[in-house]
Amino acid sequence: MSLPNNKTCSSCQRTLSRTAFNNNRTRKDGLQNVCKACMKTYQKSLGCHRSRESYRTSDHGKQIVKECCKRYKASDKGRIAERRYRQSEKGLTYDRCQKQRRRDPATSLTVADISVVLEKFNNTCFNCGSYEDICIDHHRPLAKGFSLSLENAVVLCKRCNSSKCDKMPDEFYTPEQLMELEVQYVIATS
Repeated sequence: MSLPNNKTCSSCQRTLSRTAFNNNRTRKDGLQNVCKACMKTYQKSLGCHRSRESYRTSDHGKQIVKECCKRYKASDKGRIAERRYRQSEKGLTYDRCQKQRRRDPATSLTVADISVVLEKFNNTCFNCGSYEDICIDHHRPLAKGFSLSLENAVVLCKRCNSSKCDKMPDEFYTPEQLMELEVQYVIATS
């Protein structure tokens, strides 16, 4: 079955080529009823002319998203999803980290401590040597009960930090790297 090359817009009644219509897989001909120009005019009249992302970052969009989240969390479906998340491994890890932070408020470094750690590692990722997107990470992970301190801080780029995740040092670094951390940077590896 071949599809016609032209279609009539149900809004402006003009006959246009198929490229003037947006796709719609649920329709037999695979196209919307109204042309792109009429759809754009309609969306502007509703105030939907901005992209979805810019709408979400606007004050009005943030307020609507916040209200929708609140309604979802209050619904039965939202409460069930929250309970499932809290019982999952990821949720349990999150809870452990939050409890550790509440118990030990000194889990964050001061500005002076941050500059000391960055200087110690020459503002480079310890694992790959990158200068870009560096951050300070827990050498031994907070998820396993180790707080952030000068003795437990290591500089990694975001890529290496993400790949390290909540692994213990001996699961992530090579034995040579562990030795270097212990000797040169005075960071306990065990």
